[in-house]
Parts: sequence; structure tokens; C-alpha cells
Amino acid sequence: MSIKSLEIRRFKRLERFDLSNIRPVSILIGANNSGKSSVLQALHFAVAVAQTSKVIDSVNWRADKYELSFSPSQLLYSPVGDVMTLGSGGLLVEDTTKRIEVMLTDSAGRSCAISVRRGRNKNVQVALEGRELGEILQDLNSPYTVYAPGLAGIARHEQLMSLGLVKRIAARGDANLALRNILLHLKKQKDAWNGFMRDLRNIFPHIDIRIAFNESVDEHIDASFSLGDEFPWLPIDAAGTAILQSVQLLSYVALFNPKILILDEPDSHLHPDNQRKLTELVEGIAVSRGIQIFVSTHSRHVIDATTSTTSEVVWLNDGVKVETQNSEVSRRLLDLGALDSLDYFANGATKYIFASEDSNTAALETILEANGYDLEETKIAPYHGCTKLESAIVLGSFLKQHAREVRFIVHLDRDYMSDDEVNAYRTSLEAEGLELFVTKGNDIETHFLNPAHLAALNPGASVETCAAVLAEAIQDSKDESIKAIVETRLQRANKRRGVTGESVSPGDIAIQASRDYESDSSKYTKGKPTLKAVKRRLQAALRTNPRIESPSDHLKDETLRQLRSLAG
Repeated sequence: MSIKSLEIRRFKRLERFDLSNIRPVSILIGANNSGKSSVLQALHFAVAVAQTSKVIDSVNWRADKYELSFSPSQLLYSPVGDVMTLGSGGLLVEDTTKRIEVMLTDSAGRSCAISVRRGRNKNVQVALEGRELGEILQDLNSPYTVYAPGLAGIARHEQLMSLGLVKRIAARGDANLALRNILLHLKKQKDAWNGFMRDLRNIFPHIDIRIAFNESVDEHIDASFSLGDEFPWLPIDAAGTAILQSVQLLSYVALFNPKILILDEPDSHLHPDNQRKLTELVEGIAVSRGIQIFVSTHSRHVIDATTSTTSEVVWLNDGVKVETQNSEVSRRLLDLGALDSLDYFANGATKYIFASEDSNTAALETILEANGYDLEETKIAPYHGCTKLESAIVLGSFLKQHAREVRFIVHLDRDYMSDDEVNAYRTSLEAEGLELFVTKGNDIETHFLNPAHLAALNPGASVETCAAVLAEAIQDSKDESIKAIVETRLQRANKRRGVTGESVSPGDIAIQASRDYESDSSKYTKGKPTLKAVKRRLQAALRTNPRIESPSDHLKDETLRQLRSLAG
């Protein structure tokens, strides 16, 4: 029976976490320290508490309740060395109203509440309520959960262990330390081994695994793999990350057949293609084996590979589930890097978020600073696709709902758009309550192409000298600028053709681009190459490295200043 709901109270930073209508795969996302790993740890910890109670105590249940006290050192699993720090605020106390509580309810309607608090004499006091499900949780021979904390390295050598010891090691969350033993015990079960190899070959079609141990002469278990007849046999610990990850997960499932498989950031260090394969593998296991899987991740590739019928994305912030069913929001926030580096809900610490299509944000930071923005409360989230209206609307609408104190502003390079095109884009955003900052020139670097700004930062150069340098630099970058105009306009014309069917003439576009540039080269220059030419020419004139991308009063922008004043 699968679990339908999970409730966690006062575990580490999780004061109250509820998850209901749980799907076969639950994918937990959120910023660092948002509580993702704590959810996974709490679930496995609760089951380990139930298992420990049965291992060390044979007392029968009293009606529907089971209580006992034991030393923390006897716990099969704890995510930290000192169990007493797992309570709310980092302290486990005797007060029953402040105890750790985890409740599971399965699809048959059976529930079990596991509670842990400080006991006397440095013990922990444990209680289980809900015998029918509780006895299932206690069964170590058929582990309810198997916990794989990331791709931990495997041991270099392994001596033979009994299946009972292997199960205890798995219960501790250290199954990676017994991988060869797991494979050896699995090999003894013909049907389980064949199923394991069949699943593994769905990912690596030609892989083969050998596992051997001669009790008469061997000290260590021998495990090796090959990727086909043309490949050598290598020790299992020489396998690449993707192979080792897949072998671990599939062998755990095949040998233990848990009700729940818990994976903490299994995508770490995997290539995006292998992250997608891993996700497909996980969903396949959940559907074919009836195993529920909880996964924490920071990867948008994992989200992209999920199917809505099998998986649910669960977004956490500060230990609380964020109520959103829009997977597009999750994808866009992952694009922004918001789940890795930005905390949109940091008690007002962040006032402005600029979504920028530039991956290098240094230039925008300088211009924002020159316009009075405090960079401690202003975050720039670089991602590709800011010009996609639907992306901006999805993100901005979400922030309006969940973080009203944060101003979400889209930074857009003009890129040879006409005023009418810019105004149409601005109108579309404003209709959704969103705001837009468009560069004066064709990219953010054009803001620095200002003789007064250059002279202010370089006392050895007059405004007249800087103007002459700039004029020469514009001519230096002429070819690159015209090429950029042609490529940009051709791309837009082809896009329009897909909608309107109108013909596209690359020759006409090239001729018009050249005419436009000659009519006003300063307006149509491309900022990036021109700025490089300015640096080169100023360096030659001053005989020292010039200062260019630093704040000055000549970088003031009326739109940016208005956006900031509106926030005040």
C-alpha cells in the first residue's frame, strides 16, 4: 500500500510540513536550506525509529500504542551525530507539546504517528500510535524505506556480510558501503537478479556485471563490470557516475523491495542527458514496481523529464510547502537560478529582482549602482529567454502572489527593436502588472559609450579626447555592428514569416542595415565590440588600463530611477 499523506512536526527546521495526495514520485525543489533534505531525513528517521523499537524491545503493543525509551546510540539511523539537536530550534526536550512527530497515512486509510522527545538519563522517549501500519514500519526484514543520500562513494573493498547486517546498514542510510554485498545477495535470487539486469540494460544496453566470492579462499567480494564484448572488465568502483548511480538504485530496489525509495540529490555531478535518463528510470521503477519515490533536486533537467501523471513537483521555502501546481513556475525559477542562490522570501531582504538575459551581470550591476540601487537588496537573475513574454508573465505573476514586497523587473537589450516594438512589449507586460527596463542602445554595454562618463573615470583624458576615441571605436566595430543588425532582423523576419507567411529577402535586409548604420552609426553600433575597441584605444592614449565599467553620474537612467522611486 502506498502512502497518501505525510505530516512532519518540529523536525529540525520543519515546524509544520504537510503533503497529501502523494503521487508515485515526489520531487522536492527549493533553495539551499529550504528543508528539502529535512523532509527526506524525517521520513526515513521515523521509519528507523519504528524499526529500532522492535529490534531492541520485544514488548507487545498495548492496544494501539507502543512506547519505550532507549539510548540514542541504539538508533539505526540519525541524520546527525547528536540526536538531541533534531528537535525544533536544534533542541529535543521532554515537553510532549514540543516533540518530533511524523505521521504517515496509507492508501488503505491506516495511519501511524511516530513521536520522539528527550527522555530521562539522556535517553530518547519514543511512541508509536497506530498498530496496523506501525507493525509494517517496524519490520526490518522488509524495509519500508531505503535512503540513498546522494551519490556517496562506494568502499574500495568489502568483506562478506550477512543479509541481516546488510539490511541494517541500508536502514542506516549507508547502503552504498555494502554495494558488493547487495549485489552478491541479489545474485543468489535468480529472478530478482534477472530483473535487475534487465532494468539496468534498459539504460546501458550492453552492460554486464560479475559478482563472486569463494568462502574458502576469498577475503573480499569481487565485483566487476563490462560495457560489451569490445570493452575490458573493470572493477565496479571504476564505473562512471551514471553507471554507478543506476546500479545502486536498481540493486536497492531489487533486493529490498522497499515501499519508499528516498533519493537526496541523485542528479549531482551527472550530465544533463544522464539526469534525464535517471528521472525516466525513477518514474519507471515507481510505475512498474509500485514503489513510491521521494527525490530532492536542484536540476531543471530532472523537472523537464518528469511526467505529470506520475510525478509532482513539491516546492519548499523555509521549511514550508509553497502552494503552486504550476510546473512552469518551477521550471522558470530553476532557469533563473532562484532555487540555488536567491531567496525571494527573505523577510524583505530582497527588494528588487532584475531578470536579465545577460549571463555576465557585472555591467548591469554597475548601472544599477549608479542609479541608486543597493546591491545588497537587489538581485540579478541571469537566464535566457527574458524576451519570451510568457516566461516573464509566469514569473512576475507568481512573485506578485507570493512576494508582494519584491519588485520583479525584466531587463531587455533593445537589439535594434523599434520604439513601436519596445512599446508593444512594455504594454503587454504592464497589462500583467510587470515592469520593464530596456537599454538606451542595443545592449547594456552601450550605456558606457558616453564621452562624459569616460572622461569622469579617467582624469588624463578630456571629454573631447574621449569623444574622438569613441568615434574611432565605432568605426573599428562597423562590420560587427552591421552583421549584428542583419542577423537580428533576419531572425525576426523569419519568425514573422512563420506567423504571417510574408516573404523574407536577406539581401534587402542587408542593404537596409547598411543604410541605417551609415545614417546614424552611434545609434546602430553594437555595444560589446565597440566597448572593446574603446578600451584598446584609451589604453593606447593613456598608456595605462582605463576605467570604464565603474559607476558615475553620467550613467543615470530615468527609467531605472523611476522604478526605484516607485518602490520607496
